[in-house]
Amino acid sequence: PVRRTWGTDKGHKGGSYMIIDSYSHCGISKFLPLEDVLEVTDKAGVDRCLLSQHLGEYDNTYLASVVDLHPERFAAACMVDPDGPEPLEELRRWQATGRFRGLRILAETLETNEPLCLEALRLGMNLLIYAPGGITKSIPVLCRILEQRSDGRIVISHLGTPQMEGDQLVSGLELLELASKPSIYVQLSGLSMFCEYPYKPLEGLVSDVIRSFGPQRILWGSNFPVCGDSQAYIRDLQMVLSGSWDLQEEEIEWITN
Repeated sequence: PVRRTWGTDKGHKGGSYMIIDSYSHCGISKFLPLEDVLEVTDKAGVDRCLLSQHLGEYDNTYLASVVDLHPERFAAACMVDPDGPEPLEELRRWQATGRFRGLRILAETLETNEPLCLEALRLGMNLLIYAPGGITKSIPVLCRILEQRSDGRIVISHLGTPQMEGDQLVSGLELLELASKPSIYVQLSGLSMFCEYPYKPLEGLVSDVIRSFGPQRILWGSNFPVCGDSQAYIRDLQMVLSGSWDLQEEEIEWITN
């Protein structure tokens, strides 16, 4: 959601191009504050970062203040209570601040408040979807929404949340059904939520998603601090930068920029 809307100027501290973290958290009521995010991104050599509001928090004031302090470094995705009295007005209010590039929703909101999703796309915001139970059930409504807003950009976080039983992938490949939709992007994020590093049980899924969607529609995200400490952050980024999943140099640049 951040890349290319901020330009593609070079300048990564550790290489020839800029590195963008498309999914991190920052907060004072949950997770860690700005100072910690600045420290870990500095250590990792990350130039820019999208901050995704955490679940259950509909006061986006803190994230707005972070973007206001560091507009060259951070963008943000807000959350709006889809069951609140005036969710559309709330969305418009936060969008009008100029601090939010996206709206983060739970997948169930696609069904329960489709007008909110459509309004976010109409406003030019990215729709950032978290599907705790997997993306499979949401595929029909996603297709319906795209029929109405073909110009909208929908970002599916954490590979659509693949479902695991032990070290076995039991659901997740259904995400590939959306590869033919050019408006849908996938975040290569959250792998540590599903299995342990180096994420061997997810190798096939990650490779299939990258090949099906193409690196131009894959965005690397750290999922900090859920991913762990700064060492885990750097380790996960290095998996991409080192060419895991048979990534070529140009593909790595697409995914991290």
